[in-house]
Amino acid sequence: MQTIVVENGKASGVTLADGTLLKADYVISAADGYTTLYSMLGGRFVPPPVKKAYDSWKLFTPLIQVSFGIRKPVPTQFPVTSILAKGKTIGSTTLKNNFMLMNYSFDPTMADEGKTVIVIRYESPWEKWKNLEGVAYSAEKDRISEDALNLLEQYHPGISEYIEVVDVATPKTTVRYTGVMNGSYEGFIPSKKNFGKTLDMTLPGLDNFYMTGQWIYPGGGLPPSAQSGKWAIQLICKKENR
Repeated sequence: MQTIVVENGKASGVTLADGTLLKADYVISAADGYTTLYSMLGGRFVPPPVKKAYDSWKLFTPLIQVSFGIRKPVPTQFPVTSILAKGKTIGSTTLKNNFMLMNYSFDPTMADEGKTVIVIRYESPWEKWKNLEGVAYSAEKDRISEDALNLLEQYHPGISEYIEVVDVATPKTTVRYTGVMNGSYEGFIPSKKNFGKTLDMTLPGLDNFYMTGQWIYPGGGLPPSAQSGKWAIQLICKKENR
């Protein structure tokens, strides 16, 4: 785990997992907000409004993505289709509303010529996954793979014989690769409690540090993440009189 180095109340660099120290004049975190605050900074600079947000604001339900590599073209008019399937079960997850069927045949970078990638994506609550490990975790992924393939067959009969590879990415996969809190792919859900609110990009007691990314905005996503990065640079330029 990386840590953010603090000296005399200022962020002065980061220490990498292998112990390498990288010095810096400023530190900008675009990483997972909870990981930044409570792991990289050890929970030392969490003001009450930020603590309240992480304690009480609801998160987006994490996703499961099942990706199929198919050794034939599968053209489609509709790259993304939302299919109502309330009550249908995939693995141990009972769908609340729908699942997404995504055909990437429009994108030649997604597969070799003559092949297609199709994805099934759906929500699965973090509570189902947080304590799932080892044999039970592998068994659940196998069950998801089987159920998702049966589902795909309903929309593309006979597709099974052309499938070369299946990849199941769970909420724990998301956490492992991104560190994101509870697998929440877009951070806080907008609600009456947090509508119109943002979390500060700076932290009291810590100079030369800026928080950016989707965790400072309920609703998250790429546009506010890019915007907050721009703002961080503007704040540094103002501080440096540039």
